[in-house]
Amino acid sequence: MASVAALTGGAATAGYATYAYSLDEIDHKTKVFRAPANYTIGDEASSFDKFQAYVSTSAVTVPAKLVDLYIDLRRLTEEQVRGFTEPISEKLLPDLHPLEQHVFTLVLDLNETLIHSDWKRDRGWRTFKRPGVDAFLEHLAQFYEIIVYSDQLNMDLSMLNRDPKKVLYISAHGLESSLQSDNCVSIKPWQGEAEDTALLDLIPFLEYVAKHRPADVRTVLASYQGLDISKEFIERSKEYQRRMQDQKQHGRLWRR
Repeated sequence: MASVAALTGGAATAGYATYAYSLDEIDHKTKVFRAPANYTIGDEASSFDKFQAYVSTSAVTVPAKLVDLYIDLRRLTEEQVRGFTEPISEKLLPDLHPLEQHVFTLVLDLNETLIHSDWKRDRGWRTFKRPGVDAFLEHLAQFYEIIVYSDQLNMDLSMLNRDPKKVLYISAHGLESSLQSDNCVSIKPWQGEAEDTALLDLIPFLEYVAKHRPADVRTVLASYQGLDISKEFIERSKEYQRRMQDQKQHGRLWRR
């Protein structure tokens, strides 16, 4: 009976222990254990010997069927999960038209970047748009191919079918969720503040990138690492204007 308890206990903990292994590994490791037991006993055996043989067969057969059931259930679960987490195609977007190859792609996270959802007992779930989102989308649609995406699962920009040198990913959580963080433009998570202007503040920088078309946008973003891009871009623009003004003044003095 101790053997029955040990085997049953081992099968019961399979869901915990075997997730360290793939399904193929589990199948291989348990194949001998799950093989049908071939116990033979002669007619001359005593009733006690026959009973002991029956118990031994049951002790192996029942846990083995439990392992088979676990493998089937896990295979079904993993297939269902893959259906939601893996792209249905290696290309999430169709190819760009040859005349649009110069266009940059702007990938926008949905949650806490464009919208915020919350729940209250008296009204249930409600979803709110971030201030300025309509104007932001309408204006930048002139310059970018715009893709809206949810970062509830890891965002793999390499599946977009777009040149990563021309992709910007704006997200409140992009540095944690994106597998290509070099393309991320971090923005403050929006929790429903009415006075928020973060989206509108990004427009000058994004318009500049779209118009000047840098060879690799990742290099541009790297120069802003750890900084507030909206504020830093304005400061750099002012500094550039000051230098241009100084050069003009110097040119006038030189001509005199």
